Amino acid sequence: MEKEKFQVIFSGEFLEDKSIPEIKQNLLKLFKAEPLKIDAFFSGKKLIVKKNIPRQTALKYIKVLQNAGIICHIKSHTSKTAESPIKETVIPSLKSVPHPTTPTIKKEEETLKDEDVKEHIDQPKKIEETFWSNKKLFIKFSFYTFIVMALASWVVLYYFQKPLRHTIQFSEIIGLQFVHIPSGTFTIGSPTSETDRYEDEKQVDVTLTEGFYLQTTEVTQWQWRAVMGKNPSFFQDCGDNCPVEHVSWNDVQEFIHQLNLKEGVDIYRLPTEAEWEYACRAGSKKRFCYGDDEQRLREYAWFAENSEGRTHPVGQKKPNAWGLYDMHGNVWEWCQDWYGEYPGKAVIDPKGPSKGPKRVNRGASVVNASWNVRNALRTSDPPDFNGGLTGFRIVRTR
Repeated sequence: MEKEKFQVIFSGEFLEDKSIPEIKQNLLKLFKAEPLKIDAFFSGKKLIVKKNIPRQTALKYIKVLQNAGIICHIKSHTSKTAESPIKETVIPSLKSVPHPTTPTIKKEEETLKDEDVKEHIDQPKKIEETFWSNKKLFIKFSFYTFIVMALASWVVLYYFQKPLRHTIQFSEIIGLQFVHIPSGTFTIGSPTSETDRYEDEKQVDVTLTEGFYLQTTEVTQWQWRAVMGKNPSFFQDCGDNCPVEHVSWNDVQEFIHQLNLKEGVDIYRLPTEAEWEYACRAGSKKRFCYGDDEQRLREYAWFAENSEGRTHPVGQKKPNAWGLYDMHGNVWEWCQDWYGEYPGKAVIDPKGPSKGPKRVNRGASVVNASWNVRNALRTSDPPDFNGGLTGFRIVRTR
């Protein structure tokens, strides 16, 4: 009958606090159904146990060791081919536990198929292959999920926010650029808890039923000169791309009239006070378009602390969430409305009082402190006043 050398290599956990005689005695008890000679010796930190047993009973002894809770490695090769490479496999399901009652083993030989032995030998390899297969599948699934989510986020941002951030150049004569401001509802004014607020800033809910296009920057000195033929600005040395200033509300009305004539349209005007604050806030309910932190104001505005008391080219600071530059600072901006108290209840498309001595201007200038640059701050001047750092930006209705 063909013989097979059967080696059992026990783990350090099984060997702990045991001598070789003890281990031999325990093994003999486990294998008492087959009282064969057991040779045991140490190889490094491992205990090697040799048995010459028939192939048909090899699996039986594996099961005995497994039932005894012994962690081991199995090495085997036939006695006919002792020089052939030794095939090693690990049984990962075994754990070192206290010895149970010695199991009863049937004395009759079991007829084992080659497939049965191969199944036990290849089991660890299959488990390892399954583990790596599942891990690769998880990594691949995570990668494709990330790609899909990223594309979905890009589509949402692009298509749903496009009207809010898409700059359109309409005027071919002087290159005015506008951004679309959607219709919506907001609260004009400031809460009583806001720092540095004034009494004329009481809060009122405002609904704007129609969207409009607002110029992305203040009208520049070059644009004013292209329409009006001269430049009234005090800071002319700032350059063509700096905001025009020292213009009255009446001067601005003449500029708008001439621009409409040059283009053969009637679509340009000043923003109402409600439209201006709605666009300045761009969804913000705080003191400034970005929040409450005054330390960040210099990122968005030219004002007393960083301007050196002079105007600067438009569009140099960060825009607000809707793509509008210099809504805080640089120069004051005229609005269409007469100045007056806000109404005591919610309003729709407000135009301000029907008459008054002064017109509204907003946004503050390079000589004003941070508290004057707030979203809600209101000031006014007579419509013929042109002695200050006041400019403007215009609305295109379609």
